Amino acid sequence: MIHEYPDYYEYFECIGGKCPDSCCIGWELDIDDESYDYYKNVEGEFGDRLRANMSKDGDKTFVLAKHDRCPFLNEENLCDIYINLGEESLCKVCTEYPRYSENIDDYIQSDISLSCMEVGRIIFSEHDKIRYMLDNGRKRRKLAPELAGVLDIRDKLIKFLNDCCDAGVNVLIAVNKLLDFAERCHTLYAAGKYNKIRKIKPEKAAAKVVKHSGIVLDFWSDWNDIYDILKELEVIDESWTKILEDANEQIRGFDNSRMEKFLNSVLKEQRNNYYKILIYFVFRYMIRAYDDGNILAKARFALFSFETILVLDYARWMNNSGHFSVDDRIDVAHIYSKEIEHSAENVDFILEEMLFFGFNV
Repeated sequence: MIHEYPDYYEYFECIGGKCPDSCCIGWELDIDDESYDYYKNVEGEFGDRLRANMSKDGDKTFVLAKHDRCPFLNEENLCDIYINLGEESLCKVCTEYPRYSENIDDYIQSDISLSCMEVGRIIFSEHDKIRYMLDNGRKRRKLAPELAGVLDIRDKLIKFLNDCCDAGVNVLIAVNKLLDFAERCHTLYAAGKYNKIRKIKPEKAAAKVVKHSGIVLDFWSDWNDIYDILKELEVIDESWTKILEDANEQIRGFDNSRMEKFLNSVLKEQRNNYYKILIYFVFRYMIRAYDDGNILAKARFALFSFETILVLDYARWMNNSGHFSVDDRIDVAHIYSKEIEHSAENVDFILEEMLFFGFNV
């Protein structure tokens, strides 16, 4: 097996009750078959408690308590199943999150989700750039050429973004070049020219000064279409609706001087972190092009996520009287990731929309 993952994957440890947004609150808690059978046969008082909190309508789930809390999340925000029965007794969803894996034939891609704030802290506070534990390419030649081609494209896009970041390129310039490069790769991939993909090189993005006035107008035009898509999605957390409406009001009511100040401060100060956001979404979703062959839609999804997060950042910055900290960076990214990535339907809907989406930035 070939297993590839970011270096921070191995650093993650759940912080339990210290987490500012517990994953044991606000989730539908599915119980896998093995855990379900085990819980049905646990003896004693705690076994009775387990069964009393399991759904009676045939679904293998726990019934959420007040404020959508897991019924086994105690007052210290610690897990009573873990305390009473041990870590090995947790159901699959509890032991795996925020980790995920994509398995294709002899290949595994793993990562951890930005919806977990501890993951965000590790990514945005402890790492200058995201590095991946990647195979050197020799083993990949044994994979299906379609899969190897997708992985080559994914790695090239990530390298391009990291190179731009190292060179101090304004991220708004880089994303434009990223889409150009993705389109070239998409054309080669669709034609089955996998050997040419390995040789293709992106144009270097010029590290020039950006005049934001034109970009702001293009960005506003993008946002109209992005907002229409976001309004169609399943709502995971009710607070999302208010956050999204506030962001829409802020971006529609922007004035050039405030937007210029935001772009010259937050976008510049957090340049590395914006590149990390793009890289995170490229790594996580490009592999899905193996199923449908659409490289460009996956690159567009990364840009869609970047632009949405940037608008949410602008609204946060405005509401904070022109302040935006690393803690804000972690929180906003986690809010977006939780709302989008915790719903397979939301991700699939956006990817479908990205087949024909045209960006102006």
